[in-house]
Amino acid sequence: MVNPASAQPSDAALAVYRDRALRATDVSFVITDGTDPRGPIVWVNEAFTRTTGYRLEEVVGRSPNVLQGPGTDRAEVARMTQAVSECRPVTVTVLNYRRDGSPFWNQVSLSPVPDDDGVVTHWVGIQVDVTEQVEHAAQQALSIQAERRARSGLALVSRVSDILADLDDPYVLREIATLLRPEVVSFAEFFLADGALQPTSGIDAGAGPVVRRARRPEALRSSVDRPLTDPVQELLDTRRETPLELSLLVPPDEHYGPTTTWLVQHLRAAGRTGGADAVVVDPIRGRRNNVGVLVSVPRSGTGLAGMDDNDRTVVSLVARRVGMAVENVRLYAREHRLAETLQRAMLPEQAEVRGLDVWTYYAPSSGHAQVGGDWYDVVQVAPELVTVVIGDVVGHDVEAAAA
Repeated sequence: MVNPASAQPSDAALAVYRDRALRATDVSFVITDGTDPRGPIVWVNEAFTRTTGYRLEEVVGRSPNVLQGPGTDRAEVARMTQAVSECRPVTVTVLNYRRDGSPFWNQVSLSPVPDDDGVVTHWVGIQVDVTEQVEHAAQQALSIQAERRARSGLALVSRVSDILADLDDPYVLREIATLLRPEVVSFAEFFLADGALQPTSGIDAGAGPVVRRARRPEALRSSVDRPLTDPVQELLDTRRETPLELSLLVPPDEHYGPTTTWLVQHLRAAGRTGGADAVVVDPIRGRRNNVGVLVSVPRSGTGLAGMDDNDRTVVSLVARRVGMAVENVRLYAREHRLAETLQRAMLPEQAEVRGLDVWTYYAPSSGHAQVGGDWYDVVQVAPELVTVVIGDVVGHDVEAAAA
């Protein structure tokens, strides 16, 4: 019969077992001297060497700060220092560096080891390489952020569509530019090619959709005897379809043609670009022609490089919707003028009717039906017979008026 008490290992045996376990485990262990204010390392296991690349003889007597580097969060280091000064355990996750300089995310748990009198003589640090988990969490956060920004961009484009529903508002384009500024860009302004390129707050239905070159004052003419590029005019002429980055630092009359020179000088004089070195110029596309440009300054960086894919998509969609709205307004205005001309030509010049005072007056029944296929006439078909004719064709457009 074996005595259970005699089966228990001795303290010496237990010490051997603990030592073997610490050496064999895959968990990185480091023990520091708690009596030295520098907290030098007195022992590390083989897992520490596999994780960090440092061998025992390379770190004994050195501070655990040997693992720190330029990317290590000083606030987290201060948390560990504060916990050590207060003799309490702490767990932090910090960016550390291996012997070869490669970074890794290290989850460090520090615990005090007191002696029989309660004096902390050593600290035990357990280290776990959590790089994969941290990077995965960071990727998830970026993915969520990208999804939120995409939804926000779509919501903004939808709001632009709602704003464009009121095209009679003289400040509709200014309102859209204001909407873009806090969420997508730091500056935005619309310029329409109404005879010449000019800033605009609204859509002038009376202006034609024909793109003309901006007139260049004599004072802006270059003294440089060489061909000058005019990238903004190339956008207006649809010779260029992609957005361009326009420097505001170079002397414009020495580098650019008249339209681009005028735009650069206007932006400089207005002083609303926040001191940006360059702006991004997007074409405002109609169905066939570009009717103007949208000038913007990214929230971060300079020029096109300062916009990510989401911002670029939102700005492009907004410019496209504004372009379609501008063209629709102008095409509708042209059609309306044509129909009104047809209708007025159709109304009779009232002939004299013997024995009757005939007065005629024509007015639309509503503001939305100013053009239609209504007509009337008063005709004397015989000495004693007068015919009054009133008719209508369904519709309020050119086809109705023509019919």
